[in-house]
Amino acid sequence: KRQVAAAKSGIIPLLEGVIDSNDPLRQTALQMFCDMAHSSDVTRQLLWENKGVHRFLSLMTDDYWFRFSLFSLSKWLSNDTERVEAVLVEKDHLKAILNMFQSLEGLNFESCLGSLRDMVYKSSALNRALRLTPGFIEELVSRLQKRKTMVLLSLLKLLKLFYEQCREGER
Repeated sequence: KRQVAAAKSGIIPLLEGVIDSNDPLRQTALQMFCDMAHSSDVTRQLLWENKGVHRFLSLMTDDYWFRFSLFSLSKWLSNDTERVEAVLVEKDHLKAILNMFQSLEGLNFESCLGSLRDMVYKSSALNRALRLTPGFIEELVSRLQKRKTMVLLSLLKLLKLFYEQCREGER
């Protein structure tokens, strides 16, 4: 209820102003902003009006906040699939997702797999778009060389989701 009241009162543009600055409160503003995607339809609508999906996509280059951004996008996608996926499948945004996927290592890479898998599961349009994005499947397959069991399992589940939604002619 507090997040809805804050969003209705106009906090989203204020948070974005703090996020764009070098203000010491930037981290707090980012946390509040990310949490809003999980709150309610009202807060997601207000985030939408303030181009919140684009903000979350821009956070994918941040070494710390990419996790929260991806998780927030995943939750938002499950509540508003059609609108969110329409933004995610834009060429530049697919490239941002690919760049994030290619650049992450170790625990950072592991932490993105669950949210990414959820997104691909919830959105057939995103599934198809990522599958057809040059370099994405190749990167996924190259990551199968990892020896860590849980990473391998997550990658195989992701690959299975891509394969299951392929049409016969695409396989």
